[in-house]
Amino acid sequence: MNESVFWLVFIVIGIILAIIFIFKYGFPTGYKISTTLTFKEAKDYFLIKHYCINCNSVLRRVSGKEYQGKGWSRSIDDGDYTYGERYEIKYILKCPTCNSEYTSNDLRRN
Repeated sequence: MNESVFWLVFIVIGIILAIIFIFKYGFPTGYKISTTLTFKEAKDYFLIKHYCINCNSVLRRVSGKEYQGKGWSRSIDDGDYTYGERYEIKYILKCPTCNSEYTSNDLRRN
């Protein structure tokens, strides 16, 4: 077998495998995760122990992703855009006994 025929067969098999991968798993899309945590909120969330307003027990730190929908978002590189799922990370303080949820701004006001 000639070397050029070998490389041609290798490339064709690679293209066929890529098409099978796309059909099986879907076209790869990106996702964007954003957060709106200021320095004051981060310090308040991570370094200060908080207590529940209702039952006076120690609050747990909980974070989770909230789905914002699909759409276009800016990439790290200038001029590049990606289409995919958008998430926002929410930081909350949760009471283990009464299941009340607070943000650091809610506790700072009281």
